[in-house]
Amino acid sequence: MGLKVFLPISLLLLVWGAWFYQNKLGSEARLSGGNVTYLRQVLGDFFDDRNPEFLEDRSAATPAHLLWFHIDRETHEYRLYFVDCPRPQIPELLALEGGAYTGFDPILRDQQRYFGGLPVEKLLEVGQEAQAFVHEQLRTREFRLVTRWERVGESLASDVQYYCYLLFRNEDGGESYLSEMLVERGYARPAAQGHSTPFLEPEKDYREYLRGLAEEARQARRGAWAYAG
Repeated sequence: MGLKVFLPISLLLLVWGAWFYQNKLGSEARLSGGNVTYLRQVLGDFFDDRNPEFLEDRSAATPAHLLWFHIDRETHEYRLYFVDCPRPQIPELLALEGGAYTGFDPILRDQQRYFGGLPVEKLLEVGQEAQAFVHEQLRTREFRLVTRWERVGESLASDVQYYCYLLFRNEDGGESYLSEMLVERGYARPAAQGHSTPFLEPEKDYREYLRGLAEEARQARRGAWAYAG
């Protein structure tokens, strides 16, 4: 078979495969488990789960950008693309001794610098506010979790984390990204790994948009910015 004939046939098979996956396999996500997960990883599309089971108890000790969900008969921790929030509890690398914090935590240090030299106790307070805000949204609003099953760093199979987007439905029928909601309230900084959005907005453009929201929050002194020097 000549190359001129092989290429069109290959393209046709690829298009048919994508259509078959979207229309036949996609609807069976909850029943097929790992096989569909594998196909999603190969094809590189986004998996959309509406109102998955949020495990609030397991998420109680984690920052607002790290959340536990039960999806596809599996339980995993999911991490928001683009943003990170202060921790709600004292990091393991720090200790409170004699009214002062000892030790060194590089992430906390970077967050302190970003938010204008915020003291540790204020940063923890903001982390608690951010966590309470996110958990309240998940309890009371319709939302969907969108993921490409992209692993966070070198996480092990037994303790794997996946990057995701969380989108909340608004009263007007539109949707809001949780990452935006956190940044515009001064609860997060746009300083984590990103990816093009489910609406195909390029990663670079969306990151710039978040930086604009962060600057607006800083000027309005919202969230952590209210305590900044």
